[in-house]
Parts: sequence; structure tokens; C-alpha cells
Amino acid sequence: MKKKLLSLIFPVMILLTLSGCMRMERGIEIKSGGRIGVTVSLAMAEELIDYMYGSTEEFYEDMDESYQDPNLKVELTDFEEDGTQWYGVRAAGTVLNKEQAEKILSSDGSSSVDIETKGFIKKTVTVTLTSDGSSDGMDYGSYGIKDIFSIRVPSKIVSTNGKIDSSDNRLATWDVSDVDFGGELEKEMTVSYMNWFPVILGAICFLAVILIIVLVIIVVVIAVVVKKKKKPAQVSQTATEDTNV
Repeated sequence: MKKKLLSLIFPVMILLTLSGCMRMERGIEIKSGGRIGVTVSLAMAEELIDYMYGSTEEFYEDMDESYQDPNLKVELTDFEEDGTQWYGVRAAGTVLNKEQAEKILSSDGSSSVDIETKGFIKKTVTVTLTSDGSSDGMDYGSYGIKDIFSIRVPSKIVSTNGKIDSSDNRLATWDVSDVDFGGELEKEMTVSYMNWFPVILGAICFLAVILIIVLVIIVVVIAVVVKKKKKPAQVSQTATEDTNV
């Protein structure tokens, strides 16, 4: 997909100097149980679509064919920004493991994605984007192409080498155009966050154990008190029987 787009872009560099021409975004969201949310999106300015496809309908048809995956739900998008009309496609879904996520995110063929998660309480997610070396090294960013990768985690980000979103402290983003288009061979993106689930679970288990111990103590104390009360009554009854005899 990406190689096809680039082969068509060269003859129309003049169009690329307009207020942006193409935006691409890939992202993952770490979820519970090892599941990973995956998002892939592409949007193009109307002028570029007219040149490359001839019509919006042809563009949407080509995009729909490019994002065929049973794990993804594909949505067609269109919006206007700063006087420019944009059309695009967004594919999103949840997969069961990192292998499936890596396959989807690497499907464009020009770069591969590797996802690694380490840690228990403090977890670190590392995504390595590796180029296949086919890029011509041109600075496409200066022509209006935006290529973003994002990582979203379950809790507030503790540390990252990316840019934390101002409206979402669980989301970090990176400009990866240098890897996909600019000649850089590899980019490593990391995010660390606190995994509070085992801490909360441990606290609940600890409180449960304390509660059980307290209940056992209460039961033992009650049993001892009842036993002491019964003993004098039994002694009194025995003394009465001896007197009668």
C-alpha cells in the first residue's frame, strides 16, 4: 500500500506543498489479558485523491481492499480542516496477542513492527519499527506527509521517549516518517506505566486474610466465654445433688 502511494506521489510534488497531503497513523492499546487494540488509518487531501484515483469512490474502494482483516472493523472517514477537504479510512479492532498485532501493523510491507512488554508492577512496552531499507531518504515531512505511531497504556504514563498527549496522559505518540520514508532504518518507542491490578489484588487478599484471622479470634473468644459460663453452672448443679443425698 505505502509503496504504491509513494510511486504515484513523485509526479505531483507540487500538490504536496498544499496544506498537507497525506496522514498515516498506526497505534496499539495495551488491554487486559494480553489483548492488544490495533488502529491503522490513512487520510488524503482531496487534491491528491483526484490526481491519484480520479474520484473519492475509487479511493474508498482501493482502501477497503487494502484493509481486509477479520479482526478489524473498517470505517470510511471524511472531514474538513483549514479549508482542505480530507477523505480517509480507519481500521480498528482488538487481537488476542502481540503476534497478530505485529502482523497487522507490518502489513504495508515497507517496515516491520515488533512489540515487547516487560515488568510486573512497573511495566514497559517497547515497539521497534524497522524499515526494509527501500526508502529513498527524502524528507517527505516537508511535503506535508504525516506518519504517526501511538501507544496507549491502561494507566498514567510514568516515562516515555515519545510525546505524551496533552488531553490523555495514557497516550504517547512518535513521528515515524523518518523510518517509513526518510531513510532511518530503525526506531525504538518505549512507554512505562504502573500496573496497579496485582497491587490492588494483593491488598484485597491481605485484607481478606486479616478479616478471616479476626473472625477466627472472635469465634475462639466467644467459645471460651461460653465454656466458662457453663462450668460454674455445672459445679452448682453437682453441689445441689450432693446436698440432697
